[in-house]
Amino acid sequence: GHNRIIAYSRPVYFCICCGLIWLLDYGSRNLTATKFKLYGITFTNPLVFISARDLVIVFTLCFPIVFFIGLLPQVNTFVMYLCEQLDIHIFGGNATTSLLAALYSFICSIVAVALLYGLCYGALKDSWDGQHIPVLFSIFCGLLVAVSYHLSRQSSDPSVLFSLVQSKIFPKTEEKNPEDPLSEVKDPLPEKLRNSVSERLQSDLVVCIVIGVLYFAIHVSTVFTVLQPALKYVLYTLVGFVGFVTHYVLPQVRKQLPWHCFSHPLLKTLEYNQYEVRNAATMMWFEKLHVWLLFVEKNIIYPLIVLNELSSSAETIASPKKLDTELGALMITIAGLKLLRSSFSSPTYQYVTVIFTVLFFKFDYEAFSETMLLDLFFMSILFNKLWELLYKLQFVYTYIAPWQITWGSAFHAFAQPFAVPHSAMLFIQAAVSAFFSTPLNPFLGSAIFITSYVRPVKFWERDYKVLPLSSRLECNGTISTHCNLRLLECNGAILTHCNLRLPGTYCQQREVEAITEGVEEDEGFCCCEPGHIPHMLSFNAAFSQRWLAWEVIVTKYILEGYSITDNSAASMLQVFDLRKVLTTYYVKGIIYYVTTSSKLEEWLANETMQEGLRLCADRNYVDVDPTFNPNIDEDYDHRLAGISRESFCVIYLNWIEYCSSRRAKPVDVDKDSSLVTLCYGLCVLGRRALGTASHHMSSNLESFLYGLHALFKGDFRISSIRDEWIFADMELLRKVVVPGIRMSIKLHQ
Repeated sequence: GHNRIIAYSRPVYFCICCGLIWLLDYGSRNLTATKFKLYGITFTNPLVFISARDLVIVFTLCFPIVFFIGLLPQVNTFVMYLCEQLDIHIFGGNATTSLLAALYSFICSIVAVALLYGLCYGALKDSWDGQHIPVLFSIFCGLLVAVSYHLSRQSSDPSVLFSLVQSKIFPKTEEKNPEDPLSEVKDPLPEKLRNSVSERLQSDLVVCIVIGVLYFAIHVSTVFTVLQPALKYVLYTLVGFVGFVTHYVLPQVRKQLPWHCFSHPLLKTLEYNQYEVRNAATMMWFEKLHVWLLFVEKNIIYPLIVLNELSSSAETIASPKKLDTELGALMITIAGLKLLRSSFSSPTYQYVTVIFTVLFFKFDYEAFSETMLLDLFFMSILFNKLWELLYKLQFVYTYIAPWQITWGSAFHAFAQPFAVPHSAMLFIQAAVSAFFSTPLNPFLGSAIFITSYVRPVKFWERDYKVLPLSSRLECNGTISTHCNLRLLECNGAILTHCNLRLPGTYCQQREVEAITEGVEEDEGFCCCEPGHIPHMLSFNAAFSQRWLAWEVIVTKYILEGYSITDNSAASMLQVFDLRKVLTTYYVKGIIYYVTTSSKLEEWLANETMQEGLRLCADRNYVDVDPTFNPNIDEDYDHRLAGISRESFCVIYLNWIEYCSSRRAKPVDVDKDSSLVTLCYGLCVLGRRALGTASHHMSSNLESFLYGLHALFKGDFRISSIRDEWIFADMELLRKVVVPGIRMSIKLHQ
């Protein structure tokens, strides 16, 4: 469809590039004497500015081709991408779900840096020596840890936070449409989300204060100066050991196929061999160990490492030989915030970055080190791109391997040999794709891949809001989806992800087969079948598992959930006895809703209603409407050929007394009371409406179902003059009779 933003994209890109050209040209001619140099590269060299300016000029001249091919997204997508990438790689943020969320997270990071920068700058201006660190710098370190912890717990969608603030400051009442049958249905999810965010903010307030005071006390105790250099090597050893065990060894031994070599998990849960689990899952020792190791690594080891590097590197970074005080304070704040925030929110691969950086700059290229703090900061950015490149290459290898022909079509087998000479270009595109964090799109039957335009990480994610199950039932809605339930283990927490795949596609078919097929039974070794070592996979099975686009983590798990059973209404109401049960539930539902309503006293005092129910108040009254059926109505009076007040009281008076006893304010429930008269009149009216909707053919199943469906939708037709008293207050239909018919169907299922 038409997108009006596209009309503004090209002018905006042109203005941005022209502005960059002007700034770079101005910078190349008006450089100050300050030299900004990192890792041997002088960034204030005029040649650097001139080269960057010429590059932007060439790119601007190529705009016709760039826009024709579609290498640039529309401008709002680009702004979201830019804010997200800067927040992730510079400030240690996470991916976001919308432009508003990206701007909010980016602004929060800038505000945090601005607030912390003043403390860092003031501390660097104070006197430093080998055994003394200013107290102001200790305050800065404590606040840095607390702020990083809070920012790491931000949601990728701040709309719930905005909703919470709005509900507290500007509460508004919801306008309900009386004609809408769903006006009384309230989705509980938004309120639960707001409560969850509120509880998280309250928790953060307490935890951040504790963390800030604790790490301030640790830092001010001079432990980072007295115990050097032994302390840093102890911390490096700890982070390597704990990270390797927590993020590599334990997840592998708990997988369904550890290292793609073993045929079953090496560490099994207590319920692994049970066919049906009847009790709650038992927490195993290795699961507790994993959580504790993750807690220690995330909240103790990584903060201590960052604070240690801050203490040992701050004076050097802020020295005139490096970055000077102003720029040094900014780099220290940004680097500390990024490292701490990343360790809190995504500790999975942090140990690899730390160990490699230490080995690289301490033993191989120590002369190129720009203090360990800046080394960790820049290596964390580099490793993020290297991990992305590795995943993209694995994806490409999986699809273009010669033995993966079954993934594609006959054209794939034909086109792939011709794409082999262009493999070098394919890997260059993978590197470019990883650098800009852009997706790789399959082309020519997945024989080759081409790089697409830049886009946010969660570009394809959407917030699919659906009604609760009860609301969908009351809407008479039927929804049928085919989904695979996936379990994601994120930082020790189990999440569920419903992957909506189209049934019948090859990917969906292969995923289902991979979960159910018994690879442990494979005995192949190339073309032979010599068998396999006990508890191990065969050579063919181990090889094939390494060339899948997915991985089976677990096949047996325990989750609290619910099941939906499709009950046929025809079989459920085929015989008269079952219809009688449904009618009894219908009557009891009406009695329940009228006796528990907050407007009961108002209805009992309504003179118009009392006048309309005057005949029903007679103890000898009987309603002989032909719609009543002795096979369906339990209170049918055979002597009087109808439903009398006496027969109604014999069956339902006890239920009326019980429902009335649940009220906070008691109501008279004598046999001749106004409450019994109201219940009798409503129950007769409800059944007469069912008979009218069924065309007075309740004995016929199809007619009965038709009438039931009409009442379920809220389509009530008042056809008898004896029921016109209901028009005195139509709330009786909406709040009593309609919920009664819906509740009866739910109870009867």
